[in-house]
Amino acid sequence: MHDTPSTNTNPGINWLADASSADPTTGNPNCRRAKQNLKAARKKVRKAKAALKKARKKGAPRARVKRLKKQVNKANKNLKKAKRKKRAAC
Repeated sequence: MHDTPSTNTNPGINWLADASSADPTTGNPNCRRAKQNLKAARKKVRKAKAALKKARKKGAPRARVKRLKKQVNKANKNLKKAKRKKRAAC
């Protein structure tokens, strides 16, 4: 799309930005929030997996390992949910 110069003294065509070339996240707070939630969910998964790995390495009791596995599974579920929300918002 181009703009016809009205008060512009510079000859030629003044090109305007196409709507599809704009960054869709700049004006959409839902998309930004969804991205932040996704980032936080990924961080929780990493932390939960690291805690489980550390517990296994140190030979923690079965009950603790089982509890940590549940935390990892829950974090993975939350990550999947955050991914779906991001796809819907952005």
